[in-house]
Amino acid sequence: MRNILFYIIILFLNFNIKSQNLFYQDLCHCGVTGAGFSVGGGAGSGSFDVYIEPSSTIKKAWLFSQRYGNANPVNILINGINYNFNSTNQITPAFFVSGSKNSAIHGLDVTNNINPAITNYNITIPAQTQIMTRYGAIYLWIEYENPTLPLTNSVILLNNYDLNNINTNYNITELTPINTNYTVGFAIYSDILGGNTPVFPDGSYVYFNTNLLGLIGGSDYNSLLWGWTGVKGHFYYQNNTLFGMGDDISDSLMTGTDGLADVSSYLNNNDTSFNFRLQWQNISISNAENYYLGFFVSYTPATSCDTFTTSVITSQDTICQGESVQLAATGGVEYSWFSTFSTFNDSTLANPVATPSQTTTYIVTIKNDSGCVKTEHVKVWVNPAPKPDTIVVTPQRCGSTNGSIAVGYIPKGKPPFVYSLTNLQSGNSVSQSDSAFVGLVAS
Repeated sequence: MRNILFYIIILFLNFNIKSQNLFYQDLCHCGVTGAGFSVGGGAGSGSFDVYIEPSSTIKKAWLFSQRYGNANPVNILINGINYNFNSTNQITPAFFVSGSKNSAIHGLDVTNNINPAITNYNITIPAQTQIMTRYGAIYLWIEYENPTLPLTNSVILLNNYDLNNINTNYNITELTPINTNYTVGFAIYSDILGGNTPVFPDGSYVYFNTNLLGLIGGSDYNSLLWGWTGVKGHFYYQNNTLFGMGDDISDSLMTGTDGLADVSSYLNNNDTSFNFRLQWQNISISNAENYYLGFFVSYTPATSCDTFTTSVITSQDTICQGESVQLAATGGVEYSWFSTFSTFNDSTLANPVATPSQTTTYIVTIKNDSGCVKTEHVKVWVNPAPKPDTIVVTPQRCGSTNGSIAVGYIPKGKPPFVYSLTNLQSGNSVSQSDSAFVGLVAS
């Protein structure tokens, strides 16, 4: 049932929401693997490989795509399954890229669709309306659990900055302490990143904690039929070791289409933060199309950290626009909540009240008393408030009870409806299933 109230409340909200790069962090006896595919500005098919240790189970898997502009929903086909990207799975704030002021990263939790015995993925990105209004640049990230594996900390970072600057700086905090006695994997997820040659000088320099990793650009090994498809680090991490896949190498540098590096030598043991920077190769042009979408960090945690149990719930998973929900997380001593499309009464509480403006995924960062960190996610679906296309008011005449209010068609609602008429002076209300109120007098 839906209520329509015939009075207007104007509510001024502060939507200056703190954004964050950290999308996911988890600590488990796991391995992690990732790979991607892009066709640049076009459409087409290809494939990529991942690695999953035999006898493992899938703990978590995310499928990401970048939206360019106000794209229509699209189905991207992967191993026979259509994955629909649309406005309900946007997980970052909108950001600027060349040619579009409204781009964002979309993500789907595909944990239940991943078979640990399958490591090759065939993908088709269909033709869409136009180059700068589309979904593309796919990346599949998988965390696989296996009791024989040592502890691994897995981190997903997503872009939340406008990409129209020569330099894009990322400062990452709130990480589980890093053990630099072992390799630390750092993989890049990018698109529309040109070649790094004098002929096509449109690559990007990558710096990690001020150290130059190298100059990346061009098309990945699995995207050779299309130019300008960017660089995506293909890798897996397990047994305290980073492994490169495809054209990616697990050394301490990046170059060309190698978007993977072991950054342990650029960190101090037990670090919980770092920064990195990407800089256009061609600083003489103002419309470089270097799209930095996400980054994946995998490492062995400090010895003080061990697995710990966390949880998150919501009082309602489906609400109407304008309503609020109660969120609740457990397992830590410090909490930090984030959503692209929501406000909070206090985002540092374990159980804040949140008011989403549209369907959104809530991310809560949870820290325990050992300084180890995990994230949890919960999605809340927001249905649009029912709004009639017309409201016809007939005034009372000659002192008779002949006034009326008739509500027209409701295009974004699903009947049956309950219609409520409220007298704002007396506070009295009347509710009915009929869309017309008759026999009204002025008050």
